Amino acid sequence: MNIAKRQVNVVGTGADAVPAARPDRATDATETRYKLTSKQEQFLAACRKTPTVARAARLAGVNQTSVYRWLSDPAFAARPDAALDEFFRAHRAKVFAAEAARAAWRAKREWARRPMRRFYLARAQAAKLRRRLGLP
Repeated sequence: MNIAKRQVNVVGTGADAVPAARPDRATDATETRYKLTSKQEQFLAACRKTPTVARAARLAGVNQTSVYRWLSDPAFAARPDAALDEFFRAHRAKVFAAEAARAAWRAKREWARRPMRRFYLARAQAAKLRRRLGLP
């Protein structure tokens, strides 16, 4: 088994030694010229469809470990958050639309099923309004 060791440039000495930033990666979180690979694009597209990293990685055909490695890069880390925000905005809109449709259906059903209740409710509301206005 022949495994090549990866060289890591180190800044500092002893206990203060830290790996130097790789020149081929963006190191600034505000860097906007970060080039995404096709797998990263597929992962972000999957993030817009499902909210979990594991499922989005599976949908994109990417190993979950690769995704977490990408997320450690500050230039990439904000992009899945934006994709997830987009997912949740779309999901919230669907939920609100479904709730509005359900409320309209219930009101229509109530209108059709209980005509006497509607009559007495309207009568009570009219009496309440007359009392407020001081009418007999």
